[in-house]
Amino acid sequence: MEQHLHLLPILTMTATEPNQRHWLLVFGATLAILIGVAIWLSLRIPSFLDPAFNFYAMKPNDIFNVYGLTRRQEGSVKLGFAEAYPAPEIGLYGNHIAAFFGADAFGRPQDAEYFFNYFYANLSLPEIHRYLQRVEQAGHLPKKLILIQITPPNADTGSHAKALRYASSVEPPSPTPQGLVCLMMAQTVSSNSYASCQAASAST
Repeated sequence: MEQHLHLLPILTMTATEPNQRHWLLVFGATLAILIGVAIWLSLRIPSFLDPAFNFYAMKPNDIFNVYGLTRRQEGSVKLGFAEAYPAPEIGLYGNHIAAFFGADAFGRPQDAEYFFNYFYANLSLPEIHRYLQRVEQAGHLPKKLILIQITPPNADTGSHAKALRYASSVEPPSPTPQGLVCLMMAQTVSSNSYASCQAASAST
């Protein structure tokens, strides 16, 4: 006799032995309880949106350790800070590729009030756009310059051996006026990407 692989047909079969039906019901109830507990625990995970952590209060060489936090908690740290506290002069918005871009690039190391990196996980360009819209509603967009880090398609794939070849093929950094700047990959400013960002900002 062909075995039924779906739980519901097995439970509704009249030919199923009472003992087998009992254990199937126990399995279904246990599964439902475990799923319910998992959902309950996920809803109880503390968030850092309120109260928000104040990065401006950190002293030089202080470290905020995010190890042990879930991805959602890590995101709430940055978003809570962005919504609750005034923006720095310069802000960077992007994903993990821009994680190590710091204020030392502007000669102001460890100066969060001048530059702050709002990177988070694997944000895509549409998600960054929604991120900026939410921060704008709070009136906390950076005052002087907004840096947008963009990951080109398939740039995260490939070996380290290809990284140098890719880096040598992009355009060198060029000075840009105040406003919106796009960063291709980690720290490279492309004039083409800047133009496209200018067009995108004009359309929004």
